[in-house]
Amino acid sequence: MKKRGTAASAAIIALIAIVALLLISCASPAEREGEIFPADAGQPAEETPPVPPAEGEVLVALPEPDPEPELELEPEPPAFKALSAGNAHTVAVRSDGMIWAWGANWNGQIGDGTTAQRHAPVPIGSAADWALVAAGVGHTAAIREDGSLWVWGLNATGQLGDGTTTNRLAPVRVGTLWASASAGSEHTAAISADGSLWTWGNNLAGQLGDGTAVQQRLNPVRIGPSTNWASVSAGGTHTAALMADGSLWVWGQNNNGQLGDGTTTDRLAPVRIGAADWLSVSAGGTHTAAIQEDGSLWVWGDNWGGQIGDGTSGNIRPGPVRIGLDSWTSVSAGDRHTLAIREDGTLWAWGSNAAGQLGDGTRAHRFRPVQIGDSADWASVHAGSAHTLAMKADGTLWAWGANLNGRLGDGTIVQRLSPVQVTVPAEE
Repeated sequence: MKKRGTAASAAIIALIAIVALLLISCASPAEREGEIFPADAGQPAEETPPVPPAEGEVLVALPEPDPEPELELEPEPPAFKALSAGNAHTVAVRSDGMIWAWGANWNGQIGDGTTAQRHAPVPIGSAADWALVAAGVGHTAAIREDGSLWVWGLNATGQLGDGTTTNRLAPVRVGTLWASASAGSEHTAAISADGSLWTWGNNLAGQLGDGTAVQQRLNPVRIGPSTNWASVSAGGTHTAALMADGSLWVWGQNNNGQLGDGTTTDRLAPVRIGAADWLSVSAGGTHTAAIQEDGSLWVWGDNWGGQIGDGTSGNIRPGPVRIGLDSWTSVSAGDRHTLAIREDGTLWAWGSNAAGQLGDGTRAHRFRPVQIGDSADWASVHAGSAHTLAMKADGTLWAWGANLNGRLGDGTIVQRLSPVQVTVPAEE
């Protein structure tokens, strides 16, 4: 019995040894050397098997989400680079050099070959090289990049300067090379490329400045021998111009003191106003506004609607009156209202407002400057007879005031008491 127990124990020990040898043979080399690793080291993670639905449940596959729609951005309106507000029509040059016009067209002042009024902008020809434009009461003048001057519209007093009194429904060329031009009520003034000053049209009040009161000039006449003229502005029946040295000169009718020489005497030739420190000038219907080199703003002449801006109305100012103590960059004198842009880019208006031409949302006359909106990015402003046109720094065009004949260009004849944007078809 003792020998059999010993044999059984030996058999058990041998079996254990065999199992140990088998385990060692299955181990990795690292494990055989005694290194220890996490059980899952270097092994891919096991996927969790899907849980089968419970009895009675139905699995529904969710649809893929729709991709985010691409936003379609509104195209920006074409920008403008030049504009002018006339009596009842408006003209502007788009940034691509094309000229557009709208409003009254009784005498062809739109320039599209018809006498049909336009409530929205229409292109004038196909040329794309226009540089500047000037709208008068019933006629228009514009200069191309090559310096050529073109005119159209009413010509009853020779204001087109083509040697006739025939109205023109489309642009006709006048003279040779020009630097700038301004269209008044019934006369036109322009500076030649050589710096000489020329005028033509109605001259009953001496607004041509040639020293005579000859009824009219059908062709351009030169004003004095100077070749130092820098800018010119033709008003109702008077004219104002600056020389390159900053001196200001005026002539024509002066019954309301619009010349600013301290009298009400008409002047048939240029007379000087103040010192040689003027920066810009704008001749309105019967008043004048100008800015000096220090940014100060001065206005004189008729003040029936408060267009002087000194807090009074119903009088005249025969000499320059300073408006406020602010610094201004540009000014435009209309028929009986005035607008100006301050150095900070804000727009201000004053004077007659019966048609909403001030743009402050009312029809109340303003005898002192009032700010128009809260924008501080106005670049230029042009006052017409009873409407106003202005451009912002981004080249967008805005209009307000009287809209009979569609002079605002918004496609309607509805009067606007505050600025509305004017657009034209996109550039091709």
